[in-house]
Amino acid sequence: VALFAAFLERGKKHRNASLTASLARTLPYNSDSEWLAHIEAEAGADLRKHWTPTAANFFGRVSADYLDSLMIELTGCNVEGNGFKAWKAQKKAEKAAAMERLFTDPDYQKAWHIDTEKKTRIDAWRPDCL
Repeated sequence: VALFAAFLERGKKHRNASLTASLARTLPYNSDSEWLAHIEAEAGADLRKHWTPTAANFFGRVSADYLDSLMIELTGCNVEGNGFKAWKAQKKAEKAAAMERLFTDPDYQKAWHIDTEKKTRIDAWRPDCL
């Protein structure tokens, strides 16, 4: 009883945060992505408003092949072109840092010919696992 009373004394905001966290832990994240997309839309959640992938928090944790595919997907670059050939020759850590720049550095985006459509795609992109 004392623990419950202490919980209530922390207020409505704490109560709601605790209930939300408890509910989130019960969700079956690997099952129905359509259902999770619906929950996300209903909640008004947008991961990219609060998180931008960086070399430290994402790009450095995936394979070089994944980064190559992502670069092609986001930039639409010619895989036979000099830009992608130079990209492909980089070490993984360099690719991770460059991918971070693609997401955050307007000058680097200009070098990769990122237009409004591609910028929108980059700004909305998130890993499939999220």
